[in-house]
Amino acid sequence: MQDFAQTRLNKLREAVKGAIKEALPQLQSVDSQFGKLGLDEMKMLMVRPPAVRVAILAANFTHELDARLEADVNIGAFIVTEGKGRDELAWGITEAVCCLCRSNQLWGLIQLSAPRSIRSSPLLSAVDGQKGFSISGVEWSQKLWGFGESLFNETGQAIFHIEKQTETDESVK
Repeated sequence: MQDFAQTRLNKLREAVKGAIKEALPQLQSVDSQFGKLGLDEMKMLMVRPPAVRVAILAANFTHELDARLEADVNIGAFIVTEGKGRDELAWGITEAVCCLCRSNQLWGLIQLSAPRSIRSSPLLSAVDGQKGFSISGVEWSQKLWGFGESLFNETGQAIFHIEKQTETDESVK
């Protein structure tokens, strides 16, 4: 049985995280993010700055002529900094992440195009209590192929396991 961590989108996010961790070992954390990161979510998740959170922001799927599925995937890396000099540190980490998105960057994967449409922007600089935080974002797109190859068997049945949750299950809460 496969698990969802082996799907193409999850593998891409994990590969990007690994490359950022390797290139920027000074970061407190490099973790996954589901969608964009804001201040309230950052506090709820207890992100320890300086940090980078990596997300798949969108995947626009199309079928090729031979019926294979491909997607233009929008990826985001959200940089979180705090304290004095947080904005300058955020721009420094942002620039480093942009440099990682070089024209030959495939994150160790196959069936993936080079990064394109790389853009960065400051998202938030705020003071919360005694601490100041900054969040900036780097977003880019890459075309990804090979969807479904590890999801279905030859009869078209899904080969991954979905654990059914019950309302009394503690992990649902």
